Amino acid sequence: MFEVNDGYETVRFDNILGIVAVFSRGVRDSLPQESSFRSTKTLEIPYGSWLSTFRSFNFLNFSGAAMVSPKIRLSVSVLIQVITISLVVVWVAGQILRDRNWWMALLFYFPTPVLVGWLLFTLTFSRRNRRLNLLLLVAPLIMLLLVENHWTRPSPEIVEEPTSENETSRNAFATTSHLKRSPAELTSIPVRKRLIHWNVARGVMGWEKQWDYIEGLQPDMIVISEIPKPFDDESLAGFDVLTVNEMAVACYGSMTQSRTLVRGGALKAVHVTCQLAEGPFELMIADMTSHITVPRDPYLRPFVALLAEREIDVSVGDFNAPRRSLAFCNLPEGFRHAYDAAGAGWSYTWPVPVPCLAIDQCITGPGIEAVQYELRSTLLSDHRLQILDFDWRVDD
Repeated sequence: MFEVNDGYETVRFDNILGIVAVFSRGVRDSLPQESSFRSTKTLEIPYGSWLSTFRSFNFLNFSGAAMVSPKIRLSVSVLIQVITISLVVVWVAGQILRDRNWWMALLFYFPTPVLVGWLLFTLTFSRRNRRLNLLLLVAPLIMLLLVENHWTRPSPEIVEEPTSENETSRNAFATTSHLKRSPAELTSIPVRKRLIHWNVARGVMGWEKQWDYIEGLQPDMIVISEIPKPFDDESLAGFDVLTVNEMAVACYGSMTQSRTLVRGGALKAVHVTCQLAEGPFELMIADMTSHITVPRDPYLRPFVALLAEREIDVSVGDFNAPRRSLAFCNLPEGFRHAYDAAGAGWSYTWPVPVPCLAIDQCITGPGIEAVQYELRSTLLSDHRLQILDFDWRVDD
């Protein structure tokens, strides 16, 4: 219950939105201005009609005539519409040009969820140009719901036994995944593994809490970006730990690392070989600068070429570049984004709690069958955590 006293009368409201609505409509002017005594008047506004009550205080329409003049209302409405059209033009140009150079990338990095949210806001709270805004919403909404995200996990392909000599050659290369392997590889033993990648933002939210969360997921391999400083390898109890370029890799086995493979310094990419009990596992870890003026494409293209050249099994990292970047859309044969292979749901990874850019990536190689890929949000970092469950085919 809220009370407002204007010196003459007290008006009671059941909720704060009632105050906004009544005063915006000029109801206050209708109250008696002169009185020889203090009276009490109660105006009832149904609690269930809070949305319509709030919309009456629409700053785009200014239904309270006493607040502003018609000229100001029209100017604000025109300004909002100019902003809306400008944002749509920027977004469309970015989706067409993508990140060919740094200024095109600035357009491409404008988040689709932000544009959709703005358009829905103008549709909800503005009565002007509703048809135009609805038309402008179509393309971004399709991109959001059907292109940048998908809502069911892909079904694995099923291998069928060859029924004739003509089918033998075709089916020999089929697998239970999206990849094609030789008959010899089909006889290999699949080993189930779990890999976790997380940008822990220097551990500002508490490294001990972050590690407890990671350990509770029972990973076989861990990649951590933006490790705390100083970083204690002993904190990852039970794992062998390798730290390189402000990243850490942990697994059950010894590790060897390459030098930084991409020149220029903007993208730190390192090939790590994990000597696991089942055999060597080839891992590529990466961390891209967050400076928005640095073009990503000149660094991502040589990185993508290295995946096939070095026969990488899995690559993970904070690339500070969307999954639909030009270089990531042309992966070598047999490589796939883990999200496309075994993921579903909201694909954006940053910034938590409202992620709207997919800048943390996980890419699987020909020897990996992604079983499930999951992104988890926590209050322990501004990045979502990547979890990849996969079958790794090891020669018998």
